[in-house]
Amino acid sequence: FTPTTNGWSTATPYSGSNYNAGWYVKVGNIVHVGWKIYYNTLSGSGNHIGIGGFPFSSGGNQTSIAAARFDVPETAVTYDLIFYMGSSATGVWLYTKNSGGSISAINSSGNRSNAWTMGTVTYYSG
Repeated sequence: FTPTTNGWSTATPYSGSNYNAGWYVKVGNIVHVGWKIYYNTLSGSGNHIGIGGFPFSSGGNQTSIAAARFDVPETAVTYDLIFYMGSSATGVWLYTKNSGGSISAINSSGNRSNAWTMGTVTYYSG
């Protein structure tokens, strides 16, 4: 599958399969996806950061299990990174939990160049 990055109005990956790849394994209703994207540029700001384009939508209100890394300042959080995947979704959204316990969306805050993201998510497809 071809992974997409949400949060910037323009996300331009470097060309070539070594720089922009998505893979998955589906066993029954369980889907395990992985991605690796190296960006030439990310532009625009103010939108909720996430990864999308997953090959199957989620089923029901099942919680996804995710491990991801973004090489952008927005995700260099001091506290917990939380991933959310809603019902019938084809991607995850990033949130952070601060020391006071409140949860907030991680939004893009500016233009970036030479950035990357990679990670894995396991979820129920229904």
